[in-house]
This record gives sequence, C-alpha cells and structure tokens, in this order.
Amino acid sequence: EWYLVAMAYNYGLRKVQNAIKAAGTSDIKILLDEDKKYLPKETREYIRSILSLALKFNSLDNLKDKEYLLNRGARVSLVGVPFKRHTSLIQVAKNLNLSLETLKSYNHQFRYNILPSKDPTYTIYIPYEKLALFKQRQLKQNKSIQASSKSPFITHVVLPKETLSSIAKRYQVSISSIQLANNLKDSNIFIHQRLIIPTNKKLIATREF
Repeated sequence: EWYLVAMAYNYGLRKVQNAIKAAGTSDIKILLDEDKKYLPKETREYIRSILSLALKFNSLDNLKDKEYLLNRGARVSLVGVPFKRHTSLIQVAKNLNLSLETLKSYNHQFRYNILPSKDPTYTIYIPYEKLALFKQRQLKQNKSIQASSKSPFITHVVLPKETLSSIAKRYQVSISSIQLANNLKDSNIFIHQRLIIPTNKKLIATREF
C-alpha cells in the first residue's frame, strides 16, 4: 500500500514494521489511531497531509471513504458538502461566518474563488459545527438565486491591449471584484487568459469577509 511506503520514508522501515506488528494489522485506520499511538504524531500528520494533497490532485469522490482520516487528530472536524459549478467561495465563507482564507485552508484543491465549470458539482469541506448554520443560510440564498435566471458569472477571454481596468469598465464591475473572483494578486493579465467576471453583485463582494 502507498501509505506504508510513505510511513517507512518518514518513520523508517523497521519502525513501521514494528508498529504493524504491535497493531496486528497494516490497516491505515488502525495505524493512525490517535489513542493507541502506533505511529508518532509526526508520521500521523505526515500521512494526513498526503491525503489532503490528494484532494487537490484526484477526484474527491474517490476519496470519500478517506475523509474521516483527515479529521483524526485534527483541531477542526470537516464534512464534505456538494456545490454546483460556479459557486462563489466568498459567499460560502460569508454564510459560514468564516474568512475566505480560512475556508480555502480546508480546500486547497480550488485555485480560484469560484468553483470550476467542468463538472456539475464539487465538494467543499466545511467545519462540521457550521453545518446547521450553513444549511439555514444556504436555503435562503438558493431561493434568491432561483428568483433570477441570469447567471452570476460569465467567462471573458483577454484580448490584445485589454487591461483589467478596461474589462471592468466593459462589464460595469469593480476591478477588485474581478481580482477576487480570479484570485489575482495584482492587475497583471495576459492575452488569451480566461477570466471569470462576476455579474451579480449580491454574490461577489469587492472585499474579503
């Protein structure tokens, strides 16, 4: 198993073999037990970090059975919630009373502040303790969105000589809202770059929450 190789790399082959012998199994669920401590804290956290990175590079659906492993020994218990494409992470964070930075720290798999358009839905990980609050607020948000048939976002391909300022002026939105939606640190853009343009001001704020 891949995790045994990773454990041996971090902790040492002989020590991992001794841990397996003490646990009576090579099952990752048992080896990561926080109470039995078959492996040192450093190695347990190392394996969880690999699982976390897997969320970024692999299908989230394929990792659902490993989700609980990310929570073992963690300070915050997370739960996966499905969201439609183009959902604003900014709005999700606002509904959870979290900063955008905190929400993204749980979801390194997303590069931008808007969910991609490739798949119909994506899983966002949120603190379990926020789940009830989120469901309540999301229900109201969905009703508001359904009341309008207009998509909250459009895609713009940067043309020669265009600037972030000219694009913002064209769509009558603020420069900062485009920067926030596309996770841009400054106003530099390049030809043929695809930008997500927020067209619904209720969904995209011009500052982080």
